[in-house]
Amino acid sequence: MAKTVEQLKAEFATEGKTFVSWANERGYNPTYVSRIINGSVQAKYGKAHKIAIELGLIDNNSSCDEVDLGIRSTDLTQMEQWFLSIYRSLNDEDRNTIERLLSLMDLENSWGDGDER
Repeated sequence: MAKTVEQLKAEFATEGKTFVSWANERGYNPTYVSRIINGSVQAKYGKAHKIAIELGLIDNNSSCDEVDLGIRSTDLTQMEQWFLSIYRSLNDEDRNTIERLLSLMDLENSWGDGDER
């Protein structure tokens, strides 16, 4: 289960650790880690997401942000994540249009190279 920021800070205080030393030990920029902890950087994707998981602020299994197709967003490239964020902002009609286009693209790709159409 993920920790709250307050729980994380209390844990570090109890153990006598600082966020700066934690970041330095792992090769992260301490300012960036601080911004994640304080919420000025969202930890939805990429390095920030990884840091938040390591800190325990996000549960590695449930926070992966499952896409409707069963794909974990942490397994996607940056471009795919960008497309996914746009896709999620669309209304149902626009989503259906994109899904039809993607379906047609899959069908076209299944014809193979050099086949007559």
